[in-house]
Amino acid sequence: MKRFKQFVHTTSDVFKIYWEIAPFLTIGILVTQIISNLQGIVTAYLTGIFIDQALIAITVSKNIGQITPIVLLIGASFLVFDVIGIINNYFSSLLSSVDTYKIKLKQIDFMVKLGIPQMENPDLTNRSTRFNEVYSNMNQQLILLVDLISIFISTFVFGMAVFTFSPIIVFAVVVLFIAKFLNNGRFIKMLWKLNLEHTEERRNAWTSIANLAEPSTLKEILLANSTNLLRKKFVEFIDWYIASYRKIRTRWAIFENLQVLGDSVIFTGGIFLLIQKAILGSMSIGGVTFYLRSLGSFSDQLSGLSYRISRAIDSSLRLQDALELFELYEPEVDGKKNLVTENNPPEINVSDITFKYPNGKHAVIKNLNLKLIPGEKVAIVGENGAGKTTLVKLLTRIYKPQTGTINLNELDLNDIKKESLYKKFGVLFQDFNNYGNLTVSENIQMGEVSKEFDQKSIEEALDKADALSFVNKYPNKLDQILSERYKGGIRPSEGQWQKIAIARFFYRNAPVLILDEPTASIDAISEAEIFNNIYKFMSGKTVIIISHRFSTVRNADRILVLDKGRIIEEGSHEELLKIKGKYARMYRLQAKGYV
Repeated sequence: MKRFKQFVHTTSDVFKIYWEIAPFLTIGILVTQIISNLQGIVTAYLTGIFIDQALIAITVSKNIGQITPIVLLIGASFLVFDVIGIINNYFSSLLSSVDTYKIKLKQIDFMVKLGIPQMENPDLTNRSTRFNEVYSNMNQQLILLVDLISIFISTFVFGMAVFTFSPIIVFAVVVLFIAKFLNNGRFIKMLWKLNLEHTEERRNAWTSIANLAEPSTLKEILLANSTNLLRKKFVEFIDWYIASYRKIRTRWAIFENLQVLGDSVIFTGGIFLLIQKAILGSMSIGGVTFYLRSLGSFSDQLSGLSYRISRAIDSSLRLQDALELFELYEPEVDGKKNLVTENNPPEINVSDITFKYPNGKHAVIKNLNLKLIPGEKVAIVGENGAGKTTLVKLLTRIYKPQTGTINLNELDLNDIKKESLYKKFGVLFQDFNNYGNLTVSENIQMGEVSKEFDQKSIEEALDKADALSFVNKYPNKLDQILSERYKGGIRPSEGQWQKIAIARFFYRNAPVLILDEPTASIDAISEAEIFNNIYKFMSGKTVIIISHRFSTVRNADRILVLDKGRIIEEGSHEELLKIKGKYARMYRLQAKGYV
């Protein structure tokens, strides 16, 4: 009953999804599939009538016109069922052409709403992996449901026909059906558990082999001659998995062969009974034909029913696990207030915040306090792991602190609508995105998609990022695709990619601009020009710069030194040098490298 309830619940969820994405096609498939599966009943019945009428016409009346109506009826039935089958295939092909994409889009939209912290949850990642493995087969759950309904109806009718000449055979077939059902269910559950309990190992194996198919990762792997290590991880898991799968399937096949033997014995006994009735004259040849086909169909369809029920339950177990993705996790609750500052930067107050990452043992940010005045140019420096990038993620509400508050113009950050909040921020992370499938202009537009296309603004942003000169040398200039994996595409260098990302940053032109290691791959001359443009064109905006290069940060209005999640020093470049603290030591060490 528990598994049956799971089947009903999952099938209901699948039906709701398909009703949402394609209601007409869903209903069309349901109706036409049910009608198509009734063909066996109709054909067996009409064939029995035809044989009896044909024998009478041949042996008694000698009138072929006697069988004309039944012949026409048989021909019409074939025509009707063939047309319905074509319509069913048409509906199925249309649905299969859209369902995979729309269901995937539903998953992506949901994951985006969950937010980054939940997306980094290993359990969620495993469920998402299993969803990706089964979602393309969701339409099969609909077909299975329809098959079950139609086969159950036809099996019942055939069973009643067989029961009229041999209740014992019906009883034997039903007992064998129950044995098949229980046996199939047991082995299907074993296969499902094999798949479920080793999701993370499977994900690890596929990630390893995927690195060998990506140019971005393959270059280092080839140069280090470490292909075999990743390949070995994949092969070892796959070999183990196949061996485990084969062991279960072999045992299952042995039981299936025993069940086939039982089917053969029952069917042979039924034939003898029918022949006996025909010899004794208690059944016509047409009747023998109908009952013989009924016996075969009854046995076959019960076997099919057993298999389909087990398969439907197995499918529902897999799909339930996948669909729980939408049930077990709640989208991040958005704020309800708008941050009304027009195009002016807000005042930012950070009060005693502490934060550690999910599953992290230690706090990355500890009791941190900070006030950012609108229009201020602030630089943040510190060693790797000091919490610089994490602070940016907290300011932009990618993560939320465990304690403390962040206020923008006296509004709690968590109470502000995301759409309103993100309009105020332009962020360029050190691991910025490369959109190789897009053109140069589309890469820039990704900074602010709400703006109408304006070539002049895009060119100005590229010029400020010192990128316009090399973009104009591309064969297609602003329309150049930025990946050699697309026809006519080219591959920018790391430095060029970074300049394009900075141009996207300029194009966004938000009131609060945050740059996290923005020029790591850019030469010193270009870096100086870019930062001159930042200070020149970002007047009146709040600018936060994270950098290890002191030539980048020294012109900031205020410099914050982060160490182990705390601000230990702050002031201008000259003030911090006078203190002779951590900033001064880091500055002198870097300066020695240029001597």
